[in-house]
Amino acid sequence: MDLTIEPIHARHYQQYSFKVISKSVEQPDRLISESGVVRIQGMSTAQRLLPLLMFAGIALLTFACSSLLLANNRILGI
Repeated sequence: MDLTIEPIHARHYQQYSFKVISKSVEQPDRLISESGVVRIQGMSTAQRLLPLLMFAGIALLTFACSSLLLANNRILGI
């Protein structure tokens, strides 16, 4: 069995232990137990800040374009 976990916003490295217990179809009296560990690597600071920086850049670009259009409208008297 493969387990894949993709954290959405894990800030720090995390580790969780788990145990899977299953029954065999051929031998229902026999339980099979398997232990394991899931390790989740946290996101770097750059990965966490990238969406904020993109939003700020787009907002700044929108503001600059709006200001330019308003200035041109005033100059042209529209």
